[in-house]
Amino acid sequence: MKKILYVLFCFCLVNLIGCENEIKKNNGLVVDKYDYENIIIGVWQASPSVGSGYDDKYHFFQDKSFRFDYNQYNGEERDISLYGKWRLEDSKLHITIYRKKTKIGGEFIKATPPSAPGYRLVNSEIVVKDLERELEIIYPLGEVIENFHSPLYMTIGNVEYWKLTNDPNSYQD
Repeated sequence: MKKILYVLFCFCLVNLIGCENEIKKNNGLVVDKYDYENIIIGVWQASPSVGSGYDDKYHFFQDKSFRFDYNQYNGEERDISLYGKWRLEDSKLHITIYRKKTKIGGEFIKATPPSAPGYRLVNSEIVVKDLERELEIIYPLGEVIENFHSPLYMTIGNVEYWKLTNDPNSYQD
């Protein structure tokens, strides 16, 4: 019986030592940090829930393309979305932006309701255009954390993003 308990203890110890990806942190579980390629596919938003509009959000597609949608609450922002390709290297996200959807023309009016700060752009035309030069940005990726109170989240650069869904075609405008 002692031999069985000893073997069982050794087996558990080896599994604990070998499972560094299951480190408890912030009452959550760190997801396999080497599986960013599969985990990143989907929609990630800079807020854990969706209100009447979206916060900044990424759509990462299996074919290594992405779309970044700007915060819908900022009525003064002319840019709506960025498009490009992504790749992962050494726990860093490399994004190359080659196209954007933006608003041209229009006028700024006081935002409504009265409690809304700032201005909003109205009567503008929405166009999609290629950038004159591609722009590459490299962001460090934080640990992907899953806990019982919220969906998966990780930092992209210095911003926390929560995974809304595995389907990058979801949450379209």
